[in-house]
Amino acid sequence: KLNDLAYPTDMEALAFAPRSFEAFCDLHAEFEARAPEDLLVYFACRFECEQAVPVAVLLGYDGPVKMWIDGVEYFHDPDGDTPALMDRSRTVLEASAGDHDILIALGSNHGKTWGIFLRIENLDPTLPPPRILS
Repeated sequence: KLNDLAYPTDMEALAFAPRSFEAFCDLHAEFEARAPEDLLVYFACRFECEQAVPVAVLLGYDGPVKMWIDGVEYFHDPDGDTPALMDRSRTVLEASAGDHDILIALGSNHGKTWGIFLRIENLDPTLPPPRILS
């Protein structure tokens, strides 16, 4: 349910490895192979804003999920729901100029979870859009 899950204090200990996904960050095969074990994975994304811009961070998911932006918890759904639908949650914020980090924790729900969708939407088309760094 991730209720008591705090923002990690040691990001290096998470040992992130780069992965490429199309539109859906799909880990179903890995989760299913380890079922009925209940796993926790983290997804990380960094984006840059040339200047302050209002953005919406849109998240689709199908399991317990928690999302932090720049270390601040912005979203938590302890249950999730299947299937994973794009833009299930919408977090609006004013992103300042500079780099920003998104961290998403996803529970495998004993192998039933598949993954996430993540999108960053520029809410002011007169301003330069955020640029994904990693």
